[in-house]
Amino acid sequence: MKIFVDCIPLSSGGGVQVAIAFLENLRTSQGIDWQVAIPSTIVALLPIWIVQDSRTIVLAKQTAFDKFRLKYQLSALVRASHPDIVFTVFGPAYFRASVPQVVGFALPRMLQNADCRNLNPPSLVSKMADCIRRYLMNQTDHVVVETDTARNSFLARFKFSPSNVSVIRNSVNPILTRMPVDPQQASVGETFRILVPSAYYKHKNLEIVPAVAKSLRHQLGHSSFLFCLTLPHDLPAWKHMQRVASDLGVGSLVTSLGTLGLPELSQAYSQASAIFLPTLMEVSTAVYPESFYFRRPLVTSDLDFARELCGEAALFVKPTDAGQIASSIRVLMESGDLRRSLVEEGVRQLNTYPSPDEKFRQQIHVLKQIAKHRS
Repeated sequence: MKIFVDCIPLSSGGGVQVAIAFLENLRTSQGIDWQVAIPSTIVALLPIWIVQDSRTIVLAKQTAFDKFRLKYQLSALVRASHPDIVFTVFGPAYFRASVPQVVGFALPRMLQNADCRNLNPPSLVSKMADCIRRYLMNQTDHVVVETDTARNSFLARFKFSPSNVSVIRNSVNPILTRMPVDPQQASVGETFRILVPSAYYKHKNLEIVPAVAKSLRHQLGHSSFLFCLTLPHDLPAWKHMQRVASDLGVGSLVTSLGTLGLPELSQAYSQASAIFLPTLMEVSTAVYPESFYFRRPLVTSDLDFARELCGEAALFVKPTDAGQIASSIRVLMESGDLRRSLVEEGVRQLNTYPSPDEKFRQQIHVLKQIAKHRS
């Protein structure tokens, strides 16, 4: 089988990690020929072997509108390479392939329920963009989502046959599973490092971090903690958060580690005392299984998707209530038993996720089935 992998819609975050994992597995697979198109904007986030591989095609992409411009190049590349199937890691795909096409779906705003819509109402521009995305998604042959809840929501909102929507759950990136895991937790008196491992998207709700830091310092009566985000230092949203944190008097308690490659991300998890993700909506997120894998207690939003993905392995908080979030983190900081209990539950919950090898086998199975049925 020959696969053309389309990574052009990707920009940052979990989507890039999923692409890296898929390509890592392709590299060591027997009997699968492949080619991949990646946008220039994510080159710095990829392992060097992917960028330098002869099967990798880097296409210049500077703005969101370039995704539309590149559709002609992508169509020509697919025709020239004669693949059996095209796999757009996360879509929508901005071109229609001349062969069967499978598209991953992870756009939470388009599947959100009433609770999430109330927390994060879409702007007019977002509504218009979603109309375009909906049209493009309806053009593809087969869709892959990461949870049963997402599949049910997708089928309720899109014109797809149930047989054309598959569920392949998220997993820990195979590169991360080769990194050492340090189960040691923060000791009393040490700075409690709270890692917030997320790319910037509005629905991630990262702007609440400075207010949480202020409330936590007030409740604790000291400043022996540090929120560590993973945002580019030149990102306007991060600069705004810095100004807000400074105005609130907690500028030294909120920092960014910058955009992290997978080895650096592994180190950040190992150095963290806890993980915090205040997201307002998700289809799925790698942060949850990564927290479980690295044996770190997790604090996240008390919303349906988080309950489904975390089970009992997280401390759930109201994502828009900085004071309540701070109270929960304070309890976590002060209770070693609670931290150990969450870590133990996380190890059990991780068993409900596929291993990286299992996920790859499921991906290849779906691709082979679609290629066979549509040929």
